[in-house]
Amino acid sequence: MNASVGRNISVSAILIIVASLLLFLDAKARGARHILQRTEKAAELYYVTSQQEIYEIYKKANLWGARVVHLNRFMNLVDYRPPEYSRSRPFPLKVEDVRPLYEKGLDSHNWLFIASRTGKVRSVAVVLPELLFNAKKAELASHFEYRISGDTIKGHSFDLPVMVSTLDSLPIIEEPVVVNIDAGYFSNVEDPAYVAGRLKEKCPDVRMLVVSESRDEPEIPDGARLLLADFRKRWTGR
Repeated sequence: MNASVGRNISVSAILIIVASLLLFLDAKARGARHILQRTEKAAELYYVTSQQEIYEIYKKANLWGARVVHLNRFMNLVDYRPPEYSRSRPFPLKVEDVRPLYEKGLDSHNWLFIASRTGKVRSVAVVLPELLFNAKKAELASHFEYRISGDTIKGHSFDLPVMVSTLDSLPIIEEPVVVNIDAGYFSNVEDPAYVAGRLKEKCPDVRMLVVSESRDEPEIPDGARLLLADFRKRWTGR
């Protein structure tokens, strides 16, 4: 065996070991997550009046490492850094739980980002209405953290994997998911029946569905909230 062949074999062996390690770590991470167990065919359904209440729903459900599908006109990933982080601290530094620090700054625009910082969410798929997606596509394309492939945009918000798409371009997600749908999603008069049916196709294993009226956002028309109520009926079949 010559030296070149030996080097190629060594490199191949290293790649196999690395790939096996990544698969092991991914499987371990999936096993460590906590998401509601399915006890019946229907997902757990929650109804809230403002988006920041969704965080409390997650907290009470003891979510950990959930994959979230988020239908809205906003991404709700406004980054937030606790003011305590900017203050100098004496040595020795103390190890502390940072979750209460993040939760003090919770609002209806950053709650999903904070849910990722506190471990409740491990990845997010943001589904925008098609008109809004097309309007934001160029903006996201100019951001170095995102890359575009057709009508799907992938990137990161810090270390959080984020995908942005339309409902039609959302890939089918076979694993358990938590779905949020906000009244703002219907501001462009999306069809509730179509949204309910298509969402079930794209997310066949929804463990939790959180429906938000966003009453703290007066710019959302009442017509959008009526469409949201219709979606809820279409989803549950009653």
